[in-house]
Amino acid sequence: MADPKDRRRYNRRSASVPVEIVVNHRRYNGLVINASKGGAFILTGESLPVGEEIRVVYPFSGIRKKKKKGVIVRVEKEGVGVRFHRPDLF
Repeated sequence: MADPKDRRRYNRRSASVPVEIVVNHRRYNGLVINASKGGAFILTGESLPVGEEIRVVYPFSGIRKKKKKGVIVRVEKEGVGVRFHRPDLF
């Protein structure tokens, strides 16, 4: 049975995906370590504020890169939790 304290709508999956993130027109490198349709946790090593809009760029092979927009909802020492505006799997 699911933990009633867990507010996530979607199941998380472990990942190890290098990404580029953009916050306030500044670019940073990051690593998605878990993700779901609704969000992700990204290791960044950067101090980014809760509530900021963020764009996550997944560098998949080929010409197009997958881009997801969201908001930073949690900040920890090692990275940020992001809630995507339009849920779907990356």
